[in-house]
Amino acid sequence: MTTFARVLLAIMALSVFLMQVGDARVLQEAPEAEELEEETLQETVPGGWMEVTDEEAFENNIMPQVVEAYRDQAELLGNRVYEGTFEVCEAYSQVVAGTNYEITVAKDEQGCESGETYVFDVFCPLDFVGEPCRLREVVNLPDFFF
Repeated sequence: MTTFARVLLAIMALSVFLMQVGDARVLQEAPEAEELEEETLQETVPGGWMEVTDEEAFENNIMPQVVEAYRDQAELLGNRVYEGTFEVCEAYSQVVAGTNYEITVAKDEQGCESGETYVFDVFCPLDFVGEPCRLREVVNLPDFFF
């Protein structure tokens, strides 16, 4: 066996040992499943719904696409288009092959407080696809939005 092969084997053995030690530390530090609160589990479930926390990025990047999709759809259906602004009451996202959004909106902040809200069900494809977000459904949409 050459010197190079011996050094390579020693490095590989050391790497395996360090990985095992690191795994043991992680296991020792990991809390038991019973200790995790339900809310924490929901936040860590892959593919689960999570509240949108980066409001600025959401308002600047996603909402303009959602509003445009809403207005395009309203025009396509021959409906009157609501030209006012939307107040986002709450928004949730789910990572799939893209991102699903469930966005609760109102005409103004008072609508959020009074419960006069409407839900936009939106799908945004992955960026490399190059397609805009699609409005799949609007729940409880009143006439004043059209």
